[in-house]
Amino acid sequence: MLREDQSLQRDFLRTWAMGALLTLGDELAKPEHAYFDHAPILELVYHLRNGIAHGNRFNITKDGKKRLASTAPTTGSRP
Repeated sequence: MLREDQSLQRDFLRTWAMGALLTLGDELAKPEHAYFDHAPILELVYHLRNGIAHGNRFNITKDGKKRLASTAPTTGSRP
């Protein structure tokens, strides 16, 4: 069934990816991991995890804007 149904394959992969992101974000948020040192990649995980956990919506508050600004690149160059 899964081999033939491309729509089901997409749904399966999407569900797996969302679950993996939720699990990663939840695990990193545990106090024993001190979650985020505010490295940009971890901030991305944080925001994506929160987006999917709240109905695929982003609600960026004043504090969220400050958090995003603190991790923004300071130059226009890329690594």
